[in-house]
Amino acid sequence: MALLAVACSNQVSSTAINSSLNATDERTFVADTGPGPSPVIEPDVPYQAELDGARFETRGWRTDFSRHTVAFKYILSSGVGRDGIPPLDRPQFETIAEAESVMDAFQRVVTIEVNGRARGYPLAILTWHEVVNDVVGGVPVVVSFWPLCNSALPFNQKLEGRVFDFGVSGNLRNSDLIMWDRQTKTWWQQLTGEGIIGELAGYQLSFIPASIIS
Repeated sequence: MALLAVACSNQVSSTAINSSLNATDERTFVADTGPGPSPVIEPDVPYQAELDGARFETRGWRTDFSRHTVAFKYILSSGVGRDGIPPLDRPQFETIAEAESVMDAFQRVVTIEVNGRARGYPLAILTWHEVVNDVVGGVPVVVSFWPLCNSALPFNQKLEGRVFDFGVSGNLRNSDLIMWDRQTKTWWQQLTGEGIIGELAGYQLSFIPASIIS
């Protein structure tokens, strides 16, 4: 099976990769199996007062900040706004042979295999985009990479029967990337795949095994 490599940064609307279950709108997401986890808010700290003292920007966000599993004081702005580092949607691919004109055998790639389909995402490209929304072997996946931690973590985009696609929030927690989903505006911790702020706070994305190899 030929390993595929990202060929270019093709910026297009995410709508094309979303099924009818994944229309971007402002409807409330309700889990099929119950209300889901309840976020824990620090005791004796009023929600709005804590948010007012936060070291990140809330303007322009339609996130439900009243639901959060972590304290706002641990979240910092990276200095780059939402999707100031643009995620990749529907990336274009080449075979290994085709990629040899721009890559050598020692360049590192993040590799995944889903339902018998293998793909490789070069760190040289992921470093500039950090989040890739893709479909591999019929499964919607988000491939995330955070250079500061050298952490490459793919996740299944499907949660509770609905598909979510992701971007870069521009914020960090414990020096790690915080992603956001375009459907509910929930913020997600990259290292754990956990929703930490917003409607889906407390929910967990499913990991997809990955390796960083030459």
